[in-house]
Amino acid sequence: MKKELPELEELTLLLVHNVKKTIAENLHKALEKKRMSAPKNRCEYCKQCLPHYTQEWVGKQIGVNKSTIVHYFQGNRTPSIPRLIQIADALDVSLFDLLKDLTNNQ
Repeated sequence: MKKELPELEELTLLLVHNVKKTIAENLHKALEKKRMSAPKNRCEYCKQCLPHYTQEWVGKQIGVNKSTIVHYFQGNRTPSIPRLIQIADALDVSLFDLLKDLTNNQ
């Protein structure tokens, strides 16, 4: 039985890594979708009338600092479900879009 414990720990670490990686990939896809849906014609004078959809912009929308949101996008941290819901709302996607490939709702 003691021999199986390291295998279980390795499997758990692999699972956590895959969850972080998958969520990070889906965050990138959702941000790109948001960028593509933005109107292309910005104000000629200030160039700032429409938001610049960046990771930092997402962080500001959900109230976290730049380093936290960058860690989410890099797959170094996994956002909580409430935080994922906030991110989904900011990016105009569903929670399931961010969890795609982790659920059966592909």
